[in-house]
Amino acid sequence: MRFYVSLILIFFYFLPLTAEKLGEKWDKWLNEEVVYIISKKEREVFLSLQTDKEREKFVENFWLIRDPTPGTPANEFKEEHYRRLEYANKVLGRGSARPGWMTDMGRVYIILGEPLERHRFETYESVNPAELWYYHGEIKYGFPPYFYIMFYKEHGIGDWKLYSPAGDGPEKLLNPSAWRSAGSREEAYKTLKRTNSELASASLSLIPGEAIDPTGSIPSLSSDLLLNNVFSLPSKRVESAWAEDFLKIKDFVLSDYSVNYVRSDSTVFLHRENSINTIHFSIEPEKIVFNQYEKKIYAPLEMNIRITDLKGNGIYQEEKDVSIEMGEEKFKIYEGRICGIQGIIPIAPGDYVLNILLRNVQSKDFSSLEKIIHSPSLSDSPSLSPVIIGFGKKTGGNPYLRAFKFKDCQIFLGSKKNFTPKDTLVFFAEIYNFEKAEKDWKIVWSVSAGGKDLIKREESLQENILVSLPLNNLSPDYYRLKVSVVDGRGKEIMYSTEDFSILPIPAVPRPWIYSQSYQSPNQFVEILMEQFINKGKPELALKFVEGVELKGKILFLAGKAKFLLGDYKSAIDYLSNFKDSQDTSALNILARSYEGLGNFNEAIFYYETILKLTGGSIEVLNSIANCYYKMGKKEDARKYFERSLKLNPDQKEIIEILKKL
Repeated sequence: MRFYVSLILIFFYFLPLTAEKLGEKWDKWLNEEVVYIISKKEREVFLSLQTDKEREKFVENFWLIRDPTPGTPANEFKEEHYRRLEYANKVLGRGSARPGWMTDMGRVYIILGEPLERHRFETYESVNPAELWYYHGEIKYGFPPYFYIMFYKEHGIGDWKLYSPAGDGPEKLLNPSAWRSAGSREEAYKTLKRTNSELASASLSLIPGEAIDPTGSIPSLSSDLLLNNVFSLPSKRVESAWAEDFLKIKDFVLSDYSVNYVRSDSTVFLHRENSINTIHFSIEPEKIVFNQYEKKIYAPLEMNIRITDLKGNGIYQEEKDVSIEMGEEKFKIYEGRICGIQGIIPIAPGDYVLNILLRNVQSKDFSSLEKIIHSPSLSDSPSLSPVIIGFGKKTGGNPYLRAFKFKDCQIFLGSKKNFTPKDTLVFFAEIYNFEKAEKDWKIVWSVSAGGKDLIKREESLQENILVSLPLNNLSPDYYRLKVSVVDGRGKEIMYSTEDFSILPIPAVPRPWIYSQSYQSPNQFVEILMEQFINKGKPELALKFVEGVELKGKILFLAGKAKFLLGDYKSAIDYLSNFKDSQDTSALNILARSYEGLGNFNEAIFYYETILKLTGGSIEVLNSIANCYYKMGKKEDARKYFERSLKLNPDQKEIIEILKKL
């Protein structure tokens, strides 16, 4: 089957698809206005959106990601696109039964814009009407320096059709009588050449200067590859990753932040120390917009961390300030370099999805990462971690917990694993549940290229594998690092790999690191207690209470865990310090605990306190009413049920209760 079939498939990819429940406005935008410039992934994401608000925000991002001058009032790309669309409909659709954007000419014009030159051939007796468009090609997208696009009217009538040298050939450009006289492709080419040499050359190849033998039985496919490249150009100009990230963050990011997607690289690693699992992460945006106030340089950054189980249930969420500030002299050192923003999160055993959103409050740029995390429990069998590769390490320093610091060794890494022969590569891996490993197991690590081992070492088994590897004996190439655990007979039990490159350049730019540390173990305890409570395991949360100072959030979480276990008296004891506070979460647990103990007057007191602080809550009003009902005070119960119904008249259960009062 001829390669020309691929052009037909591309055309059908761009044909409007019926989108149920999309609505006329969005159907027109998707299947007419941007049908030729939206990527497959962007289209899939848009069709998955459920609300008009999500679609409006997606469309806003769609144009922002294409804006050549972000931060300015005008979006030149969007303006030019709609100019092309209007021109196609008003000019290129003349004489066609279809609107201009649906014609071959319209499609090409919308994608490529105005050609450098146009040559129309309509007055030649033996040639069907044809038109040549001459374009400058962008080499970085795989185009030749210059190329043609040709259209013709088959049999001299109808719409202008896109011409393919392989699929159509010179004979399609001749009228029937001239083609019958020519009789072959070679003769058709000669007829065209006698008419116009430029048209004849373009009939064999859309690439000027390409040598094509008109007598050849197998046509060149280079022109059809060129046409394929034209139709895929819009997808090449924009990375569709922004759409996937939009889909991930749309439910929990503030709407006015989800603009200006900035691509980023990332590294995520799970480490265990003192029986506690921790997630270490680094996110490296391609750019960070800094501002200046007097002599202070700053980037107002916020980070939203969300961890869910594999069913989407929330396990942990945190929003933190990770703003960067520095003086002018220090900024000169870092300016132009990638910044790696790193962090550490304790994590309960289980399987999770980690989502991190990094956003700039002023520029409204955002970057994100998503990673599936397996956090092994202490009862699991031994397992080998992934391998992380760094460009340096430092032992000692402050005792604080920070990202990629394992015991007393800090590893410096970038998400791009590039080195030079002068560098020393550092790699780290660990064995989870090391104490269950067999005594005859060993560590084997190797460096290979092209499937051939260049370096191979065997070492005794150890929980943490940390190696510094000088690269001076390796030439520039692509390499694979492999770390294996083998048994006493040398049989491989488990392994992890990571790829890296050695480049033929003097030095590789390294990211500068911004990392916040945990200075108090209590911060870890709070996070882990919250995670176990959200996992429905309050009894495991209470195990962290032993040996720590009971205050603040730890005290609250202990009270919440006791309440969930039905130990209302202990819950009240833990939360006694919150009785005079304005912490409505603590007051709510106090009220429910008193209600659970049957002390309805105390419960009502705390429920009423919550009402004063919040101004009204259906749940609290119904709880007060239930307390009065249980006390036999039906009129008081009626009053609060009626207040609740004013806030939400659709509470069928409350309506039925009122009928019985």
